[in-house]
Amino acid sequence: MRWIGGLFLIAHGLLHIAVWVPPSPANVPFDTSRSPIFGNVRGIAISLSVLAALLFVAAGIAVLTQAAWWPIAAIAAAATSALLILLTFSPGSWLGWPSMSSFWC
Repeated sequence: MRWIGGLFLIAHGLLHIAVWVPPSPANVPFDTSRSPIFGNVRGIAISLSVLAALLFVAAGIAVLTQAAWWPIAAIAAAATSALLILLTFSPGSWLGWPSMSSFWC
């Protein structure tokens, strides 16, 4: 069952890239490059999403190889991801559905 956890972490990291790096289409409710508080944060959002992705992928590989440091990488990835969500906050972003709707549209 360890491989399921490792693959989940890797996929979650790759989704960060897929959601935050491409420009948001005009017709979605969640703009990944704007913050209601800070305005245009595209550069910071991309940087944080790449960092979170790298940390999630590293944690996933560590799980697959049974490295003992995987929890540290997973916690750092989750903290980076939480910071990214806070930066581009929208009321539904806590549930994850707006970011997924922007990915699928």
